[in-house]
Amino acid sequence: MRPWFALPALLFLTISLAYAETPATGSGSQPATGSGISSVDAWPAQRAVRADLLRKNLPAFLKREGQWQSQQTEYLQKRADHRLTCRAELRQANRDAMLPTLLRCFRGELTMEREQLRQERDYVMLTLGIGDALRAESMRRIDLLRDAINTITGAIDSGVYQTQAALAEGKRKLHVNYRAKLDSLRSLIRADHTLSWNALLLDDAQNDLTGTGSTISPQQNGCLMTQETALRSIVTPGTGATVTLPEVLTGLLKCVQDIQRTMGSGSMTVSQ
Repeated sequence: MRPWFALPALLFLTISLAYAETPATGSGSQPATGSGISSVDAWPAQRAVRADLLRKNLPAFLKREGQWQSQQTEYLQKRADHRLTCRAELRQANRDAMLPTLLRCFRGELTMEREQLRQERDYVMLTLGIGDALRAESMRRIDLLRDAINTITGAIDSGVYQTQAALAEGKRKLHVNYRAKLDSLRSLIRADHTLSWNALLLDDAQNDLTGTGSTISPQQNGCLMTQETALRSIVTPGTGATVTLPEVLTGLLKCVQDIQRTMGSGSMTVSQ
């Protein structure tokens, strides 16, 4: 029987993804960029490749994932503190000081976001478990957003925004044309990542089912298979996914917790 060392890793990843900041991207269509999944017949072989890649690189991947989560947590805290300070300043600003304060606050937030995007690009470039096409498109979108941020900060410094309405329109265009599109890709990366971890679990599960002294039931294997189908519908273009990533993550976490209880392994932790 193959050891279930993937369980704590997937539990860690599922929790971190489930509670990460998940931007609302609306009901619009996803970008036509997936994980390179082709046909149903080809998927078992692709699943095995994904499982083997993660199995061979598990310690390095978990270390990198932990570093990325720490960077995200630090960025989100700094942004929250910055916004809190700016709200206090705006409440005290008179009419003449309102626009300069808005511009200064917006520029400060863009500066933090630009640094976070640099870290995100490094993460996307090096992380395992996502398709090459999705990786390349994500990096392209990160570069476009960073360029747009540079353009806006330059416009702020040059005095282009002379009214609050002009500033609001600049914010709107930045979000619609750049940030929202990257947000959609971020959701796909989370789904593709989780699909790879589920592949590792399924590989362990199916080897376990064919061995002696099985620790997993066919029902538990079926639970993982159900979540795999849902994840593939999210990451594969043109499938018309009817489930959301948070829904799948919640279902997958229940699968993992059920297997954990069956194994009687107690509370699982992942050391960073």
